Amino acid sequence: MNRTKPCATCPYLRATKRALWSEEEYANLQAQDRNDFGSLFGCHSDAKKLRADQSLCVGWALDQKRRNVPSLSFRMLLLTRDGVGEWFAALSEKGLKLYRSIDAMRRANFPKRDPW
Repeated sequence: MNRTKPCATCPYLRATKRALWSEEEYANLQAQDRNDFGSLFGCHSDAKKLRADQSLCVGWALDQKRRNVPSLSFRMLLLTRDGVGEWFAALSEKGLKLYRSIDAMRRANFPKRDPW
């Protein structure tokens, strides 16, 4: 974990170009969020790296932090992987304009779609 701010194309940043990511990615994010043991989400900027070297998405981690870490998979990672807890504790939304929810992020990117 080396990033402490979202990457320039993070879908959680309100300033990121709209519809940069496919609607299916947002739907997957929502589905995984509803699953207690849902996926951990890597940074889009690190997507070409090998899975072991990929950083977690800082926007996703900040959303988890705001909601008291609902992902049980992320809680397990925080407990079992050295340095992750310290990295997570150091993350801050200060100065960032993030979407307040995954639903808000999806609606902003695909406003003409039917309600989810």
